[in-house]
Amino acid sequence: MSIKSDITPDDNLLEIVFDQEHGHKVRRKIRKSQDDEESEMLVADGLDQAILGVAYRAGSDPVMAYDISKIIKILMERDGMSREEAVEFYEFNIEQAYMGNRTPCYIDTERLGEET
Repeated sequence: MSIKSDITPDDNLLEIVFDQEHGHKVRRKIRKSQDDEESEMLVADGLDQAILGVAYRAGSDPVMAYDISKIIKILMERDGMSREEAVEFYEFNIEQAYMGNRTPCYIDTERLGEET
């Protein structure tokens, strides 16, 4: 089911769809690859400010990559959640939402600076 929206042409977005199985909206991002075939990436609704870029892995389709700390901040500021509520919401509703091999990946940028 497609939903009309106010997306600008700069967004390169084809449509917004409602994922009935998981109960939330996702945007399907369409880009032309070098061989002119369409490549579809799922984009988490309302979290554009947390996008880091596109992640690639051998043998897999490219996926949109998000910064977890920015997602938590968006949930706190936009939705008025406490940090604990935002983390819980992220872990249960975003991180655990698997929609196939084009599901976005989530990167913990705060751990990058930690020593192991």
